[in-house]
Amino acid sequence: MLFGCNAKLRCFGIALRRGRLRDCWTPIRSAAKLPEDFKFHGLRHQCATELLRLGVPAKQVQERLGHFSVAFTLDTYAAFVPSMQAAATAAMGGFLGRLVKRGLRSA
Repeated sequence: MLFGCNAKLRCFGIALRRGRLRDCWTPIRSAAKLPEDFKFHGLRHQCATELLRLGVPAKQVQERLGHFSVAFTLDTYAAFVPSMQAAATAAMGGFLGRLVKRGLRSA
């Protein structure tokens, strides 16, 4: 499975078999001006990180990647998405702020 797609990978209209990806990846990588040491698998990691950073639920990212559990996906990628920590901190701050305001009104 590639990027959560069950369809056969196609490159320039040709169905790819194992080992043929390299033949297509090199010109694609060059055209995109990516470094020579940039591996195709890096796109998978970039995709997962960006989806999480953009707020796509971790369960959907896990399913797209074909991981066996959402915990594995989060263990692997959440550390690379600092904005997730910032969002969690802001959400908890807002929650605690509302509790404090309610408490002050009832006192």
